Amino acid sequence: MMKCAHFGVCNACVNYVGGYNAQLERKLETLKAEFGHLWSGEFEVFDSPEANFRDRVEFRVYKEGDDGLYFALTNREKRFFEVKECEILSHPLNELVKTLPPALNSDNRLREKLFSAELLGNGKSECVLNLVYHRKLDDEWQKAAQELSEKYGVYVNGRSKGVIRTVGQDYVTRSFDVAGEKLTYIIKQNCFSQPNGAVNEKMLNWAVKNASGEGDLIELYCGSGNFTMAFAKKYRKVFATEVVKEAIDAAKKNRELNNLDNLYLGRISAEEASEALTGAREFTRLQGINLKEFDFHTIFVDPPRSGLGEKGREFAANYDEIIYISCSPETLKTDLEYLTKTHEIKAFAAFDQFAYTNHLECGVKLIKKDK
Repeated sequence: MMKCAHFGVCNACVNYVGGYNAQLERKLETLKAEFGHLWSGEFEVFDSPEANFRDRVEFRVYKEGDDGLYFALTNREKRFFEVKECEILSHPLNELVKTLPPALNSDNRLREKLFSAELLGNGKSECVLNLVYHRKLDDEWQKAAQELSEKYGVYVNGRSKGVIRTVGQDYVTRSFDVAGEKLTYIIKQNCFSQPNGAVNEKMLNWAVKNASGEGDLIELYCGSGNFTMAFAKKYRKVFATEVVKEAIDAAKKNRELNNLDNLYLGRISAEEASEALTGAREFTRLQGINLKEFDFHTIFVDPPRSGLGEKGREFAANYDEIIYISCSPETLKTDLEYLTKTHEIKAFAAFDQFAYTNHLECGVKLIKKDK
């Protein structure tokens, strides 16, 4: 059983009583109660490692006088407390939590007006340390960051208003085994990524297993292409959209890494995708992509916490097959209550992406009822 010195204090891990299996069972009971009226079948459950599973974290940097500096999170009273270790982090990141604060504190070039510190790892040797400042970063900061990078084996990014300085690179590289194939990704510090690599690999395999592979696939909210690359291995052609420029640029690099010439990426919103597909509007951002050449059978969505929304639900209901990954059971319930008017749920999965919290990711496969 994982034991953390901050259980009962930290406002992040609030669901820990009884250990890992007990917290997962509590979440599953809630899930079954919430979705029992929509799904009477079995919930496929994908658990997490009990400890050292998380690959990214953000700390506030708290200072006491001229000599004290520590990484901080909020406690149950929403006040900052010192984090001396974090057992949910991967082993390399947890070691950096212990060693980096003294190093930052001892060098005023790094310490001065430092506001927050973010760590991104790949579960192994690579790590990006992102330092956010309330001051301009100069060449002296760059020298100090280079020394820090060499000593601790991390890439270092410094951010201040309008300025980014990088030592090494701003991403890590990670591979996942999906349906018998190895997929490689760059994961950027400033782009969304699934923080639990072990569970993410299970999510990728579940999604690909449940996707029919018939016709072509359209994806909304593709981010940097986490699921996109896996689907492109199974479908004839994939068209994926994302509105955030940095994320779509990362997706393009991941497409190159995995040699996917059947994957087409467009920097447009979900609403704009609907306009493009119906011919209601043309987009210069889609030059070179002829949507009339696609035969879409499946839509994949992994929306933000707010869910699909009314227009998104209407758009998704047009497709024969829907694969839906949700980070919010509450909005998933609203979306499914609409989608099950035209579609039937064929599979329902729970992914414990955020162990020791009350959060549970879900995966749902739906098929149009007249098919």
